[in-house]
Amino acid sequence: MKIFKIASVLLTTGAMIFSGIGVYGTMAKQAKIIIVGDSTACKYGYDDNYALPRAGWGMYFDKYIPDGIVVDNFAKSGRSSKSFAAEDNYNEMLADISQGDYLFIQFGHNDSKKSNDEDLATRYTDPLGDINTDGSFKNSLYKNYILPAKEKGAIPVLLTPISRYKFDDNNSAVDTHGEYDDAIRELANELNLECIDMTSETLKLYNEIGKNEAIKLHAIYKDSKKGSNGYDTTHLNHYGAYVIAGCIAKNIEHNKTLSELVDEAKISNPDFSVTRLDFIKQLVRFTGKTDEGTSFSDVQNEEDSKIAATAKAIGLAYGTGNNMLSPNRELTLNECEAFLSRFNKITGLNISYDSKEINKKTCYGLYDNIYNILTETEEGGNQSDDEIEKVE
Repeated sequence: MKIFKIASVLLTTGAMIFSGIGVYGTMAKQAKIIIVGDSTACKYGYDDNYALPRAGWGMYFDKYIPDGIVVDNFAKSGRSSKSFAAEDNYNEMLADISQGDYLFIQFGHNDSKKSNDEDLATRYTDPLGDINTDGSFKNSLYKNYILPAKEKGAIPVLLTPISRYKFDDNNSAVDTHGEYDDAIRELANELNLECIDMTSETLKLYNEIGKNEAIKLHAIYKDSKKGSNGYDTTHLNHYGAYVIAGCIAKNIEHNKTLSELVDEAKISNPDFSVTRLDFIKQLVRFTGKTDEGTSFSDVQNEEDSKIAATAKAIGLAYGTGNNMLSPNRELTLNECEAFLSRFNKITGLNISYDSKEINKKTCYGLYDNIYNILTETEEGGNQSDDEIEKVE
């Protein structure tokens, strides 16, 4: 049987994250960052549809900001600037805003949806038209987010939507948002607002690292017939969300208005470590097993406890004499190899880890390889963005 080796090429922070514009600021008051947006920014729990779970960049933005700054993430999957404003979550967001806070606004993925009557009525906004044109994207952003934020003394910050994973025949990343990211840039210019151009920055990132590396930032379905041969070309995985959050932080690092919101030290030296529990959880997902049993005494979260119990039952992980797993301890190379050896026995695979250090990049390369091996005999599919993004 083949031994599949995992490349140890690392994406450095400098290669993935791009420079912005001034000086690190001093906060007059403790700022709060409020995020509104769609599935590319929102929080996720356990999702059984995914072999490699999806995550939003908003889940990881706090990894790059000074200690003490609160991040309140109200983004929700499947929402447009129009549909989000019709929900209770919108009113909760408005109640959360106070003077001096920052409202990060990232919509556009779902505002273009009009393939059926429901989407046309509830999600679609016209990318053309100004802030006074009813039904336009600019009007929705202005009346639902920018104006209410300003009325409360908060600072609205516009973000263009992050790029999907799409490459042309020349292997160049393609902008799939069209007139929507243009409308955001125009609106920021018209109203003199800060704009973080994440469409351009993620396209730059994807072109720099190439399509084979860029796909490793994305979530993967359990069923390889979903998405593009199993890959979700819209949604990030947890490593990808961490990277894209870093792109955003780097873009505002030297912006005089926003510099107080990021920590230079955290940007220059991000924590890409992997915990023992993180690694075990992902290997359990790939086994497809859900055995009942008792968990480890130091795994408290209910969902984590179920997965750890499965790992224990199938012989993937063993505790100490007092039934402790040390779930939050940083994974070592020896531990990685031991867990992988047990995984191979459970699955009948013969996969090795050919890297001299443990970090999110190399581990997610491993996960990508395992998925491809497990599904190599299946015939993949290719769903439309509408099918993938119409969730919850």
